[in-house]
Amino acid sequence: MVPGKTVIVALLAALAIFAGLVWGKFRSEAFASSSSTGKQGDNKSLLDQLNDERIVAIHNWRIDDNEEKLLLCVVQRFDKDPQYDGSGVKLTIIDPTGATVYEKRYSEVGRVYSATALRNLSEQLVIEANYGGSTSFLHMLDFRNGKVVELIDAKESDFDVGAEVRPQFRSGVQAASEPFQIMLTHGVGLASPARKSTSVFRYKDGKYRRLGEFSQQQVDDYVERQLMTEPNKAKMAL
Repeated sequence: MVPGKTVIVALLAALAIFAGLVWGKFRSEAFASSSSTGKQGDNKSLLDQLNDERIVAIHNWRIDDNEEKLLLCVVQRFDKDPQYDGSGVKLTIIDPTGATVYEKRYSEVGRVYSATALRNLSEQLVIEANYGGSTSFLHMLDFRNGKVVELIDAKESDFDVGAEVRPQFRSGVQAASEPFQIMLTHGVGLASPARKSTSVFRYKDGKYRRLGEFSQQQVDDYVERQLMTEPNKAKMAL
């Protein structure tokens, strides 16, 4: 499917949710519409409707090796909500029947993406969110036995410089099968001269647990020394 048609499918799917349609119906209608001419006016109308619903992000979350078995993740902005103090955004996760299986509110959402962090047949959903202030939090979700579960303790998942979900390349570790590690960097923001430290989380007994932290400057200094070895300097001179 071409990129433009993929966008149309996603937009139609989101609109159908808020119109109260079930997954099967809006999925078939969306694909039927995506095979049509896709005129610019139609695209604009869909964008206008999404804007009216204040939808700011849509993401498909694959929950097993079946490409058709997806959860739809929709981020929608609100000004008032009885379950949240002030304005913000709401993440709603919807299963193939159209039922809501997870819902959470934040001040802002920076990123929502999938990662095969556990190295199994399913994807995990990663959310970088803010509850107000300069500190953000990383959430990782998994889908088990029909329910969405949290894989990291929100009390420990704060960061203010950067967050990364990445493979492990330590000696003796098979990166292709070992669960990814989570690295959260703190230091009062990029502009601050404060020490930058990175906390490391690894998967154990069904959750991500904090093992400790290291100086990000020392690690970057080590990388820089490796780049200044003679073979690398020769490449830089080319």
